[in-house]
Amino acid sequence: MKKVAVVSKNICQVLAGGAKYGGGIVVTGNLIRAYANMNDVELTVFTEIDSSASIDNVRVIEIPYPYSSDSYIDEIDKIVKKENFDIVLSANIPQLYHTCLLQCHSPQYKCNNLPFLLRNLKKVFGRKKLDWSIKRFKNIEDCRFIAVSEIIKKDYQENFNIPSERIRVVYPACTKVFDTLPEIKKNTNITFGIVANSSFNKGGNLLLFVLGLLKLCGYNFRVKIIAPKFRRDFVMQGLVNVFGMNKCVEAIPKQSDMKGFYSTIDVLVLPSINEAFGLVVLEAMAFGKPCIVSSTAGIAEIINSQNGFVFNRRKLSDFIQTIIKVIKIYNEKFSRFKDYCKNAFETSGIYTWEKFARKILESSSADREGVNRY
Repeated sequence: MKKVAVVSKNICQVLAGGAKYGGGIVVTGNLIRAYANMNDVELTVFTEIDSSASIDNVRVIEIPYPYSSDSYIDEIDKIVKKENFDIVLSANIPQLYHTCLLQCHSPQYKCNNLPFLLRNLKKVFGRKKLDWSIKRFKNIEDCRFIAVSEIIKKDYQENFNIPSERIRVVYPACTKVFDTLPEIKKNTNITFGIVANSSFNKGGNLLLFVLGLLKLCGYNFRVKIIAPKFRRDFVMQGLVNVFGMNKCVEAIPKQSDMKGFYSTIDVLVLPSINEAFGLVVLEAMAFGKPCIVSSTAGIAEIINSQNGFVFNRRKLSDFIQTIIKVIKIYNEKFSRFKDYCKNAFETSGIYTWEKFARKILESSSADREGVNRY
């Protein structure tokens, strides 16, 4: 029996997961569920005070301090040192814990990838957050790391001087929806889908701009975009109006259940500037939807020439050519498009939450040998 401890944010938020929260919260929530369902794991979860903090088969310990405070960490340390945990796993807080799950880019990475002027403004006005992350990554001699992608591994290697051998990559997963590939039907026009949340980083503006240019060139398509603030986003509104795309662009709010969204698109597009992994892509693939993915997204590492499309985020021309290629395959070689759907579906089946949780256990246990910190 493995004694596992997970240090988490508010447990209610974690277990809610879904569209209301970011990918990191969804990963943590599904990891907790996976361990809770394992007969050979005894799970303890440390969390903030939460009236809803209860999970079947899990001991929940509520800490009466904010998650990001030193007091929160100190209180957990007192408990951890008294108990013989095999693994203490934390999400982006490595302070004194054996294993840290790295599931988002560091503030340093995000800052360094901004344009020159914005980068310097970030260094001034975001100094507190940058300093906080540096503080958290001190005194980590016994800590090991699990990164959700090679991109994230490289980020923390370069920005915090963490040796490569102390960071292992374990790709997250998606929940299985279908046992067999759903029927793939051809529509009059291809439908692109994007989860943009009106965020510049997510690339919603870029996709609308590119599709607007293609519309002027005579290409036909539809776009379904999840963007809760679409009506107040003057850039998106302007692009739709300037290129005359009012009839082919459908903006919808955040979805509590993404099934309807995935079922009504043909291709998902992820043109993010920064994306640690990209769970939305794997979820779309589980519906048999091939995806167009930015080279700066972690999930691009599991996309190949048979199950999807990866474009160079630094070259607008490459994004345009990739969109055109997909439209032509859909319109002129639909049987080939269905092969992409089949391969995408099969790829999604490789990554399950149980495998994800097991690999973390295996990696952490191997690294734990010879470490007698607790």
